[in-house]
Amino acid sequence: MNPRKFTGERLQEIIDFYQSGIGADTIGKMFNVCPITITNSLRRENIRIRTENYNHKSLFNETVFENIDTEEKAYWLGFLMADGYVTKDNRIGLHLKYGDKDHIEKFKIFIGSNLPIVIRDKFLIKTQKTYKQACLRVTSRQMVKDLFNYGMIPNKSLIIKFPNNISEPFLNPFIRGLFDGDGTLGKYYIKQRQYRYWITQCTFSGTEDLMRNISMILNRNVGISLRTPFNAKNLFLLSYSAQQAKKILNWLYQKATVYLDRKFYLYQSIMEVN
Repeated sequence: MNPRKFTGERLQEIIDFYQSGIGADTIGKMFNVCPITITNSLRRENIRIRTENYNHKSLFNETVFENIDTEEKAYWLGFLMADGYVTKDNRIGLHLKYGDKDHIEKFKIFIGSNLPIVIRDKFLIKTQKTYKQACLRVTSRQMVKDLFNYGMIPNKSLIIKFPNNISEPFLNPFIRGLFDGDGTLGKYYIKQRQYRYWITQCTFSGTEDLMRNISMILNRNVGISLRTPFNAKNLFLLSYSAQQAKKILNWLYQKATVYLDRKFYLYQSIMEVN
């Protein structure tokens, strides 16, 4: 049997882990291969292999998503559904722009991980630009199984559905996680003839099933009328502006203890001005 060779993003992940101090034994377990396969892959990339014995055992709470019974658990489930991923080989990852590194640090603390946050360069074909990205990845069959029970699946972008097993008290933080991950929030200056004013707008995005369920929950909890999600080429949108947006933002953030800092601070600035 030919030795397994890693390429592309998978190879870069191995390099990132190794250069952050994790040993070949641990990385091998993460990718279900023997340590020699890892070191051979690194040597082919001219990565110097450490001679000292690194005993860097990956530790974290693998059962943290077994039951969604706290605000934090519900929030991070929503955020992972929006901005994270799981794979068929039991990996869970969260990659954010470098400016949101502190948010990955929050997630790392939440799951009790001792793994380092890896900083890497990410090239975007669409913009033809490279930007820095903060990444945290863990491997756990149990965690992937638990996330799957709440609807988190591989290659989820176009097919993920709203979980039907989250109890009512935790729908708010779950939706806040979805919004922090895939939603947008902004203040826009409007000029119409002699009138000048600022308008607040918030937009949820995701699959049609997610958007329809969010619309129903907002109707039930905030009194916002039901609406049909807008189809923007397989990405469905729910947009709200002015007073409706402010009601939704207050519902999401007013009593929140976990959130994406930059969105929360923008929410605060909107409420202070208006």
